[in-house]
Amino acid sequence: MPWKLWDNSIGHQEKIPGRRPISCTLNDCLATEFEIFTFDIFYDLHRLALATETWISLWNLETYQKTCDLGKSGDIKFSNNGDILATGSNDSKIILWHFESQKGFR
Repeated sequence: MPWKLWDNSIGHQEKIPGRRPISCTLNDCLATEFEIFTFDIFYDLHRLALATETWISLWNLETYQKTCDLGKSGDIKFSNNGDILATGSNDSKIILWHFESQKGFR
């Protein structure tokens, strides 16, 4: 079953009147199937960071397209202002990512 991106302004489930999924599923955007066992997300009005057990991806919520992959996943934390993303990986490294430049700083 494909994982769908939902427009939070109108809800999460089709069963609820007035709520509908956005036009793209994660499988459509990635053109591949994957299974999410655990995941963390962060989003604001324009961006979504999705961390599965194996990978972290950034998505543009205006175009519903993936903008880049940040690398292998571990723990994922966000700063209060939403511009900095800190990820931890299995190799005990912590990387800080800046959303605008999509560059990492170890």
